[in-house]
Amino acid sequence: MPSALVLAVTAANAESLLSGERDRDHRRIPPKKLPARAYLAVVGTGSVVGECRLGAAERHTAKGWALPVSQRAATASRDRSPISASREFRAPSVMWSADSL
Repeated sequence: MPSALVLAVTAANAESLLSGERDRDHRRIPPKKLPARAYLAVVGTGSVVGECRLGAAERHTAKGWALPVSQRAATASRDRSPISASREFRAPSVMWSADSL
């Protein structure tokens, strides 16, 4: 079963990755399971703007580990919804406190 993950990126980085302007994403700590399908979520908005395929880390640079990006696909603007609205990424409805344990 292939892995899927959510990457928190800025709007500018998401746009450059999806347009093909950048062919690599740099991460300080690369995900453990690569290659993987990655959903691009814009920081602060909580919306997924696209998806891509991340390859295995190639090299370590001053910016971090270089991860090759392929199979880019932008999400249609009418389909953009907060991550919490997605069944896959729903936060638990019950919050536990230390007193209840």
